[in-house]
Amino acid sequence: MVQIIIENGHDLEQLESASDQLEYKILSLPDDELPSLTIPLFSLLNEMLGKVHMTQRYAFHPKLMSPLKAALHWLLINLTDQKNEPIEVDEEHFRYLHLSGLRVFDAQALSNPYCSGIPSLTAVWGMLHSYQRKLNEALRTNVRFTSFSWFIKDYAAVAGKKLPELSLQGAQRNKLKRPGIIDGKYCDLVFDLIVHIDGYDDDLQKVDSEPDILKAHFPSTFAGGVMHQPQLSSNVNWCCLYSNENQLFEKLRRLPLSGCWVMPTEHKIGDLDALLLLLNNDSKLSPSMTGYMLLTEAKARVGALEKLHCYAEPAIGVVKYETAISVRLKGIGNYFNSAFWVLDAQEKFMLMKKV
Repeated sequence: MVQIIIENGHDLEQLESASDQLEYKILSLPDDELPSLTIPLFSLLNEMLGKVHMTQRYAFHPKLMSPLKAALHWLLINLTDQKNEPIEVDEEHFRYLHLSGLRVFDAQALSNPYCSGIPSLTAVWGMLHSYQRKLNEALRTNVRFTSFSWFIKDYAAVAGKKLPELSLQGAQRNKLKRPGIIDGKYCDLVFDLIVHIDGYDDDLQKVDSEPDILKAHFPSTFAGGVMHQPQLSSNVNWCCLYSNENQLFEKLRRLPLSGCWVMPTEHKIGDLDALLLLLNNDSKLSPSMTGYMLLTEAKARVGALEKLHCYAEPAIGVVKYETAISVRLKGIGNYFNSAFWVLDAQEKFMLMKKV
């Protein structure tokens, strides 16, 4: 590279002229000097706004100058803080499974009778539990999927009603009939899942050595919908194992800005009025089904599928939608401490909560 620059005087001139450009300074300046570029960046931003007809009125607008300058300064400071320092790698027995670009069609958007939006968190947990059982049966291991993190890349509500299939049910078994239409809400979505896997060294090494088994036993259904891997034409390695948190976060920090993380919160809801007040004060918060509250003690009942049976009702909790850039700026430590969900099963409830 050095020889090319020396032999070609034109390239050397380009390199010298580039040293005065703002882009070069952002890449080359020491971290503690980056906030000094606030004013040049602010000027460039206003110049770009002035070049577009629809945004010309915002260029150097007196009411926007102060907040824009403050936002740029905050961004440059957060890019240079210590939040993204690598995590020390210990000898714990774990892996992270990153499933990227998963596509789901006609998933149940009505997570419980009161909330419509994303599928319930318990649906994610149930799908992963099924995946864990199939994987252990295939590899004869005893690995455990202990927690997960959920990033939704794309979401679209499905319009219209689903028409039931014709069947021979009813009094006249010789005639095809269509059952009644049950109203429901459905959605299509594309998402990533990051699954924390625990196990003994021998079991984890078996998982490492059989990447095709991971793909072969991946579930085909999720929240009542059909789940597919990314299209083959995309040529994406959608099923990756990581034993290092730093390597995983290097990939996660490049996720698209259009998506969002579904994050746990510490909010406790006592009644509907408190929930509505909380949602009105923060647009990033959303109600979602987080599990079940048991109404009776578990006991044997005739006709039950399992030995013990009890009645329960869905529990509504609050999740927070965080943008990809927000999680990236808050750093690797915040992500691994705040973004993972786990099932807390007690005598009176089964609830999804922060790890």
